Amino acid sequence: MSSRYRSSGGPAVAPANRQALLRAAREAFSEIGFGASLNEIAKRAGVGHGTMYRHFPDRIELAVAVFDSDIAAFEQFDSRRNGTLDDLLDVVAKAATSAAALTELLMTHRSDPRVARLDDRIRRTVTRIYERARAAGQLGPHLTAEHVMLAAAMLALALGKCGHRTQSALVADEARALFGAAFTARLPLEPS
Repeated sequence: MSSRYRSSGGPAVAPANRQALLRAAREAFSEIGFGASLNEIAKRAGVGHGTMYRHFPDRIELAVAVFDSDIAAFEQFDSRRNGTLDDLLDVVAKAATSAAALTELLMTHRSDPRVARLDDRIRRTVTRIYERARAAGQLGPHLTAEHVMLAAAMLALALGKCGHRTQSALVADEARALFGAAFTARLPLEPS
């Protein structure tokens, strides 16, 4: 097997094999989505199935390891910059394909405790951004942190399906304008 991620050698390269699997999974999740096959990921990493399962006994364990660093970067970004709603949308737009796979994981496996921990970390960060935006008067009183979470998830999924960067940029701009209008206007959230 050949791969740009593979390290040859025996047990001494276990850390390198783990990193190869993480890089291959990130790439596959970005290109294919959360449903990328574990066989495809092992092939991209240049390792056998046994090596894959020694490091990651299931898809969720692998996905949590891949997305943990994304969430950590998001948390650090927010703590350094006191992120705004625009920053949140920018982060989602820049990591669109990865964010789409993460959103898919969160939506389909929320009851798994490993995924729930990731979800809690994201919610805490988004809630801080939401509270700052509310204090700055950037959000209407009708909105909750859950609305902001939903907007970010919708943007991630929409951008994850765009195949071309120009199209993604246009969708991101349109979404930003739509969310900006919806976030500040007093809109009824229940049918009248």
